[in-house]
Amino acid sequence: DDGCISDNERALMTTAVICSALLRYRITNAGSSLSLLCNRPWLRHMSFDACLCYIIWDSIPIFERNDHHSMAVKLLRNIVFGSPHRIVESCNAEAEIFQDIIDTDPLIYCILPRRNRGKACERFVIDFSHTERLRNILNPEETKKIGIWQL
Repeated sequence: DDGCISDNERALMTTAVICSALLRYRITNAGSSLSLLCNRPWLRHMSFDACLCYIIWDSIPIFERNDHHSMAVKLLRNIVFGSPHRIVESCNAEAEIFQDIIDTDPLIYCILPRRNRGKACERFVIDFSHTERLRNILNPEETKKIGIWQL
């Protein structure tokens, strides 16, 4: 049981994961369109990358409602920092997050407005704390089964 109440939620969650992979690819292989977007940030609403971010952002409450906080952390990390998913060990989690903040791709600043990025950062901290709390409650064998090691 995945916790979803309908097939629509499953479809939205799947779409968000696909959009996250597309966004990660587009940021990694940034072309001239993202560079032009940085020069004209007022046109971000017409950008394909911004649409991907908004689709991901709008699906976060569904992941949280279904207790998929580790997946929400992955998606939020992608839209807030523009970074690939890393393996976060329990003892190094904070150091990895600070490294993500330092390594934030400058193009990600052009995709979402500051207000939405701030809200996404807040959700990231909350979901990350839920994931860490769950990791501390469960023993490592159970934690590996539910996939929290791969943030």
